[in-house]
Amino acid sequence: MEVRAGAEAVPLTASFAGTSHNPMVWNGRVYFLSDRDGVMNVWSMDRDGNDLKQETRHHGLDVQYASLSEGASSISAGRTSGSTTSSPDTTP
Repeated sequence: MEVRAGAEAVPLTASFAGTSHNPMVWNGRVYFLSDRDGVMNVWSMDRDGNDLKQETRHHGLDVQYASLSEGASSISAGRTSGSTTSSPDTTP
């Protein structure tokens, strides 16, 4: 959801009928879990809901949680069979 002063919150992923949750904001981007490729993975978009990027590419098993760590220099994504770490684009 996006919140601007004096305005109602609006969903940034309203055009996608699937699941999107666990939003995390860093460096002008919103990182979140979504099943838009058929498997729950980490995705990101800019604060206006544009520039959609898939950050992880797990196949077969859903990512169950994600967190930003180490000053947001990495994304940890976990699932029942283990976890992975990805480095998001750090360009401001």
